Amino acid sequence: MLEFVGNCNNILDWNAIIKEVQDQEGKLACKYLPVKDVPELKEIDDALSTIGSYNRESIEWINYYPGNEFPMEVAEKFGEFVGAPRMIKSWISKIYPGKTAPWHWDWDVDWKKYTEQGNPVRFTAMINEPAPGHVFIVGDEALYNQKQGDVHKWPDFKSYHGGTNCGLVPKFNFNYLAYAE
Repeated sequence: MLEFVGNCNNILDWNAIIKEVQDQEGKLACKYLPVKDVPELKEIDDALSTIGSYNRESIEWINYYPGNEFPMEVAEKFGEFVGAPRMIKSWISKIYPGKTAPWHWDWDVDWKKYTEQGNPVRFTAMINEPAPGHVFIVGDEALYNQKQGDVHKWPDFKSYHGGTNCGLVPKFNFNYLAYAE
């Protein structure tokens, strides 16, 4: 179950951060994954294939990374806020209207190494102002119309999740993976 951590708007100006990244190219996350070569990813892809009618052209989200598209200081301040300053990685994800991030977990080539080096914990912050049509789901919980800056801790960093934007403006989340202190 997701755990509400608090609201971080008093330490980060999300509107300014969004403005900084929104027009940058970023990395089209769903296009670079080795789906056919990794059993965990193939399992997700096969599940989508069994549906038969999933609109694969709707699958698109863009990631922005600290130190590249926005300052590392954002991740550092966020890590202090959630009490997990030993960051593994963080990113901002953007989903355009009409696009989805289907049911998946965030496979990473090093995910097993993370568990050997500590206890990974995952947090997500809703960084847009609330907007109709912005939905984020983790496990069996849907987040909708969350306040800008609301932060949730995930039950497991490998939890299945998905997001969609059936609204009119881009949807942004800040994602943070770190070691529990």
